[in-house]
Amino acid sequence: MESVSFVDQLTQSGLTRDQAALYGALLHKGALPAREAALEAGIGRTLGYALLKQLIEIGLVTKAKEKGSVARFSPAHPSILQDRIEAQQKSAERAATTLKTVLPDLSSLYNLATGRPGVRFYEGRDGVREVLFDSLTSKDTIYTYADMETVDGYVGDINEEYVRARIKKGVPKKLLVPDTPAARAELLQDASDLTNMRLIPNQDAPPLHAAMEIYDGKISYVTFTKDILMGTIISDPAIYSLHRFLFEEQWKRALTREDVARA
Repeated sequence: MESVSFVDQLTQSGLTRDQAALYGALLHKGALPAREAALEAGIGRTLGYALLKQLIEIGLVTKAKEKGSVARFSPAHPSILQDRIEAQQKSAERAATTLKTVLPDLSSLYNLATGRPGVRFYEGRDGVREVLFDSLTSKDTIYTYADMETVDGYVGDINEEYVRARIKKGVPKKLLVPDTPAARAELLQDASDLTNMRLIPNQDAPPLHAAMEIYDGKISYVTFTKDILMGTIISDPAIYSLHRFLFEEQWKRALTREDVARA
């Protein structure tokens, strides 16, 4: 029978203790009938048959039976264990990547279902991209506060990609931006059916280094500075309702295309 330490070492590769004992017995004794292999491993014959089948499926044991003789079971090379561990690691990495992709949506569903607010933080350009694209799950109009000159200055390429994706998905947006010459020029251009922009009437306002989106029971913020590029998503129906109300009130007083054209 195998020493405890040897069995313990084999279990580190992912085998159960009984699987490890049975495989270890075959390594020491060579090819054996199932009954003898189980006896050497210190396990029952019925369990031995089941474990040998499992080890064959893993690739650690092979079965040979000549006509008129009892089937014998032989150990495969232990390198199979290394191959198995590497395959498990790759599978775990794929699972982690998949989970990272769906976790924000799962978290949002959980928070909305339980009524608990949830806060998620993202850093860097990739984080900003995740925050922006999260709003594309919205079933309703996205409400946005932003200084487009600041956005274009820091993540213009990401924003262009986001706008293309939003238009393709057909998600409408209302956009409130500071009243600047550049914003007025953009407002007077042909409007998209999916993008409605108005100006916050304060030409003396300093550049805004943050943007906010209100959508789908969430509020997202993105910070743009020389030292900080990060995003935050808050899932909370009460906070969402508050900001949506404030946006709609500001929207009523904001400058439209007609207001700017008449000026």
